[in-house]
Amino acid sequence: MIAIRRRVAFFLVGFLVAVLVAGSAIAWVLWPGSPSLPTYSWQQTSESDFEPGGEACKLGALRRLKSDDERSRRQDECAALIEQHRISTNDLKQQTRAADAAAAAVWIAEWQSKATVFGLIVGLYTLAAAAAAAIFAKRAADEAKRSADAAERSILETQRIGEAQVRAYLSVLSVSILISSDLQLRAKLTYKNVGQSPARQAKIVCTASVAATPQIRLPAGNALTHYPETVSSSAPPAEVEFGKGWWKYEVRKPDRGAVHENDLRVNVIVTYVDVFGRQHEEAFRYWVLSSIVLDVWHDAIPMPSDTV
Repeated sequence: MIAIRRRVAFFLVGFLVAVLVAGSAIAWVLWPGSPSLPTYSWQQTSESDFEPGGEACKLGALRRLKSDDERSRRQDECAALIEQHRISTNDLKQQTRAADAAAAAVWIAEWQSKATVFGLIVGLYTLAAAAAAAIFAKRAADEAKRSADAAERSILETQRIGEAQVRAYLSVLSVSILISSDLQLRAKLTYKNVGQSPARQAKIVCTASVAATPQIRLPAGNALTHYPETVSSSAPPAEVEFGKGWWKYEVRKPDRGAVHENDLRVNVIVTYVDVFGRQHEEAFRYWVLSSIVLDVWHDAIPMPSDTV
């Protein structure tokens, strides 16, 4: 887990460094340079010492003219020069203003380009931050899911342990076998609810089997069933005896009290429902390996769990 976290951290650091390098390269390539335009302004030309027509249009020069006609003609010429100068000056002003406006437009375009490149770089950084946030969010979600799964497993395990502590356990305590002189088999078993809550819908099914022998054969369908229904946890051990008719001898009928070697087995299946609504089924197997004496109860011993 620590190695994975280190690899993820190295990946994120490398990713951020790559984004920074890429952003710097893009800025270096796309960053626009400032245009080198001269500053235009109509005020650059001073008109304080300029007079249209020069010395000929000055007042002293006009006074020195001898005739009124010549003086009037000179005044008209000077007036025409003044008007022409005014028109030229106004035209120059308009051209200068247009040039200044063009320079301002270039300046605005320059900063718009810079803003575009800056926005592109910021977008790359934002994308990198979003990718890193998504990775961390996924890791956080995975950690949260693992924590939630662990918490759920813990809750389920706690619930299982709690139910196991208080649920019913219907168990068979002992089994006894009797073969009567008329070759009838009886089984008597003792059972008890050793749990802490009632066992409901209880059913006990008892079957018998015998090892291969020429003397004894079990009839088909020899299962017997007992329905105790509800078995309280505070109830004392209960005893049930299954009836006759299980076995019969095929070859010969032994004398009363005769001893026979038989591998007699009794299988008990107990099913019940606990207070949590869960159904349980448990198997108990007993056998009698000793010599069987007729009309005598024989205590069976539990079979090992791995015995077939």
